[in-house]
Amino acid sequence: MVDILGFAKILNNTGEASGFTRDDFHHEIQKRAAATRLSGETSAQAYTRVLLTPEGKELYKAYRAAPAPVQAAQDFPLPKEKPEPAGPASREFDDLAHDMARKKGISFQQAHARLYTDPERAELVRRVKIEERDQTARVAASRSPIASATREFGRDGSLGRNPASGRM
Repeated sequence: MVDILGFAKILNNTGEASGFTRDDFHHEIQKRAAATRLSGETSAQAYTRVLLTPEGKELYKAYRAAPAPVQAAQDFPLPKEKPEPAGPASREFDDLAHDMARKKGISFQQAHARLYTDPERAELVRRVKIEERDQTARVAASRSPIASATREFGRDGSLGRNPASGRM
């Protein structure tokens, strides 16, 4: 078992983190707080009580001095690109929203919300919803071909190969 308190003291005395990050020291403080929590005491109160002990002070000092954890590349969000409209109705709707935003001096999002709730645009909104639903289904199918095939298999009874159905 790793003696993280010993590494905290090393970090506090030498400045060498030895591979530990802030998260490691924070988790140790939380673990000690949970282990010594008194009845009727909140987790925040237990955490504070641990910080007031000599060991807690060492851990907190190391927490402050330790480097932040390195974020893995897969944790970074993908760069946002302007998404393509789902279809002609979506493109028309976006164009109307951009025009309204320019003419009225409001944001695209505000114009989009106003058009979306406008009763005169109900038919256009209905077509946009259909396009977006279809596009969502296409994306889901491309990401999970097995799940997509399973759904197709379940929809069409003629594809069934159940011995009880007599369609072997």
